[in-house]
Amino acid sequence: QQQQQQQQLQPVQQQQHWLLPPPPPPPMPPPRPVLLPPPAAPRDTRRPMDSGGNGSSKALSWLSKGEVLIQQGRAAEDGGRREEALDRYKRGLKLVLEALPQLGEDEAETTRQMINCYLERSAKLKESLG
Repeated sequence: QQQQQQQQLQPVQQQQHWLLPPPPPPPMPPPRPVLLPPPAAPRDTRRPMDSGGNGSSKALSWLSKGEVLIQQGRAAEDGGRREEALDRYKRGLKLVLEALPQLGEDEAETTRQMINCYLERSAKLKESLG
């Protein structure tokens, strides 16, 4: 008779076990701080100087000035001022081409792609102007 009572109690105990909420998860470690890389240094936007200085800083100056002129040309083209756009493209591309030999290989490759793109745009503009 005791065995029967124990067998009857066993399922009830098992049922109670399933009714209990699961134990809480272990505490999470505190989050690690996110380390961001330092901000990139801005490009040198000074005008090229005729004397002194080293060639690399001159190249960066020409490159940044040329990029600004090309951006202005793009804005002029988008605004329908095609002659102004062509002039800005020519002047900007000339400066960028002068800086090209002084650039590192990765930057030079990216710059060459930009030059090709805007040479094509310039040619189309020139053709449309007659």
